[in-house]
Amino acid sequence: MKFTDFQSLTPIDYGWSGDRKYRAVTADGTPYFLRITSRERGDRFVKLFDLQKTVAATGIPMCRPIAIGECDEGVYAIHSWVDGVDAEAAVPTLPAEVQYRLGRDAGAYLTRIHSISAPPISPIGKPASTRKLTARSKCTPTAPSGSRAIITSCATLRRTATCSVAAPRPSSTGTTTSVT
Repeated sequence: MKFTDFQSLTPIDYGWSGDRKYRAVTADGTPYFLRITSRERGDRFVKLFDLQKTVAATGIPMCRPIAIGECDEGVYAIHSWVDGVDAEAAVPTLPAEVQYRLGRDAGAYLTRIHSISAPPISPIGKPASTRKLTARSKCTPTAPSGSRAIITSCATLRRTATCSVAAPRPSSTGTTTSVT
């Protein structure tokens, strides 16, 4: 499949990346996800595509990487199209037992992803993703100076500027408890 195989492109103005994203449809009506990035980011984009192929091979339900190549606008990747709705809006409307099941399923998928050996130098660095998440969530965790704190929740991303922080403290029985 090539970039030129599409009959229509509908822009997707959503997501964290600065890439151009489209719902791309072929002449037979099959939809795909098309993502185009700049040539400067091309090497990283190809590495990401290869990692996505590795994750897809685990059987995790996701848009499958199909093809990657170059076009006039930069480097493109074509993925299968997955219909759905934004989880941030949809999940709170679901019954608690469905939310629980989705959370357990997500944990199982994450376990599979963590079973994949990382490349020697990962193209997706934690500092970049951490900066992006912090900027998007406006979450500023704080804890008393010198204490070891564990962030337990960031209320609702992008809706609050506070986080719950658990700071270990000894109990009267000598065991450690957490406070939020």
